[in-house]
Amino acid sequence: MSDETLNNNDIRRISNQLDAFYTAFRSNIYYSEIHNSVIIQQSGSEFWKFQKYLLLYSLIVNWCEVFGPNAANNHWKEITLENRNFTALLYDASNFDYAGWTAYRKYVNDVKNSYISEPDLYHHSDVKLDLYGIDVSLSITHQWLNQMVEASEDSLSDSVIKRWPIDQHTFSRDCRQEFRALFGHEEQAVFADAI
Repeated sequence: MSDETLNNNDIRRISNQLDAFYTAFRSNIYYSEIHNSVIIQQSGSEFWKFQKYLLLYSLIVNWCEVFGPNAANNHWKEITLENRNFTALLYDASNFDYAGWTAYRKYVNDVKNSYISEPDLYHHSDVKLDLYGIDVSLSITHQWLNQMVEASEDSLSDSVIKRWPIDQHTFSRDCRQEFRALFGHEEQAVFADAI
């Protein structure tokens, strides 16, 4: 993707964004797993409806912290949103162009504002959201950060490795398997095509 690097100093400067990014990343995976689970959907359980809503809320709010139009950390923006190589990769993977990506970021920010103004499940239970751009941007960004870390001569500190899975190639798959393991092998078979 790029020959740019990410070192411990960079990571220190974007630590809040990494917290929000990896919270959004996990929320997206767990939300998708609940949404796509035949067993969970058939159960009709209020518990899973609330879990799904809370994960979606977390996903949207945290995604906006790092990709929304009001994302504030300049160093994060230099590494991602304002980096030509990153945006080329994102546009290619998502079929966005600058105008489309800008409009999508505004759309998700508007969704976030609606969730903040009415922060309960009942106002948002039947809403159909376009999460494609969120999913692609999270996946591409994790790959981007991972490659930047690999290209760096600076080894990540133990505290960084414990806090953020930047160096883990299989993080997405590992999260999905972790979730599916909660249901045993039968549920994993229901999800087998998504791994």
